[in-house]
Amino acid sequence: MKAGLQAVAFTEPRDFFAALSARDTSPDVLLDLNMPDIGGIDVVEKLQKANFSGRVFLTSGADAPVLEAAGRLLSGSGAKIAGLLPKPFSFADFERLVTSQPSADPDKEKSSPPDTLICSREEFAQIQATLQLYFQPKIWAKSRKLAGFEALARFWNADGEMLSTDDCIAQLQSHGRMVSLTETVIEKSMEWASEVLTDDLHLAINIEPEFFEQPEGLEKIERLRKEKGLKASQFIFEVTERAGLPDDENVLKSFTKLRVAGYGIAIDDFGIGFSSLKQLSDFPFSELKIDGNFVARMEQEERAAEIVRAMVRLAKRTGILCTAERVETESAAQILEEAGCDQLQGFWTGRPAPADEAAKLVSDAARADGKKVESPLSASPDQSDGDTKSRPLVAIVDDESGVRQTLVRGLERQGFACRPTEAESIFSKASNSNCPIASFWTCECLK
Repeated sequence: MKAGLQAVAFTEPRDFFAALSARDTSPDVLLDLNMPDIGGIDVVEKLQKANFSGRVFLTSGADAPVLEAAGRLLSGSGAKIAGLLPKPFSFADFERLVTSQPSADPDKEKSSPPDTLICSREEFAQIQATLQLYFQPKIWAKSRKLAGFEALARFWNADGEMLSTDDCIAQLQSHGRMVSLTETVIEKSMEWASEVLTDDLHLAINIEPEFFEQPEGLEKIERLRKEKGLKASQFIFEVTERAGLPDDENVLKSFTKLRVAGYGIAIDDFGIGFSSLKQLSDFPFSELKIDGNFVARMEQEERAAEIVRAMVRLAKRTGILCTAERVETESAAQILEEAGCDQLQGFWTGRPAPADEAAKLVSDAARADGKKVESPLSASPDQSDGDTKSRPLVAIVDDESGVRQTLVRGLERQGFACRPTEAESIFSKASNSNCPIASFWTCECLK
């Protein structure tokens, strides 16, 4: 080749490893992170086990943070990562890396896993049996169309009363059962998604970092997804940081592999607690979720509004999606849209709903887009189209946000399901109206 080196290419992993074992010295390797049969991270791990001493250059068409995270991960584990080549790259870029000297590998301290108390199977089974998933809608800020959902765990006692989710989570965490609970939530979420979710929607699942401290965490996710026939791009894992992300190689490895495989990873509650700029810099997140405390205050406090705008700009400049939580008024939605926020989530976009109600939102969104999609959970077998159409439907049109919210809350207490709706889906002459699209709500009686 032009750089004066002998070049050999391989498309089959077994041929590559066979050629390496036949050599007396370790060559330089240009390695793609995302390959069909074996991932680049797994290849490097195999090379390390074989005492490979050559330089490795990583390349990928994935986002730059994913490639950078893979480089940090593998360098920290002792691999000789000599450079990163984001695709597309020129030969000149490659030649510069090949002729440069590899940098020194940084030392990395590994922390031992904390001791945990284990509750009995009976206690865990009792808590697990009361688990039910609710789904809160997320909408695109600009179009006001459905973007996806976040799966939320809810628990009940023997009397049918909803328990505090935070208390139940804290109890399970203190007894070392969060990994088991996370597996259950992932399984239930993917089951619902396989029956309801369309290709253009995503489902966010809260996940504890310790789930990825076990090396088989990613394999469990992939197995479930493939069993259900789902796409990786349909899922976003929201990292819940109750004590900060652990300094554990397996966590960074799993996050990087998830992103390479096509999953999204969101940093939750950004701006408070452990969701810091360092975490955003160290891990390959694809989405930033602005903590609701800032969103809830931004209409009354200009400082909070400026902080929110700064977070949106940060997300934009780092090339990741931005979602605002606790959006409870139309005026807040307008501020966020003008700031450039991508997605909105909160009581204004929709309250967390049981599986069947969330499935109906998917069907309604599909019909609004002209798609013939009917969720199996959206109606009972004996319910006809005529029954659905006979339900009372109320359209709220008013240019005062307070009036609309008051009417919405009153109708919800009477059994109506309310949501913001584009004017064109209700009024054939909406284009002649001076009211903004976000001023329209539809409220359908569920009784």
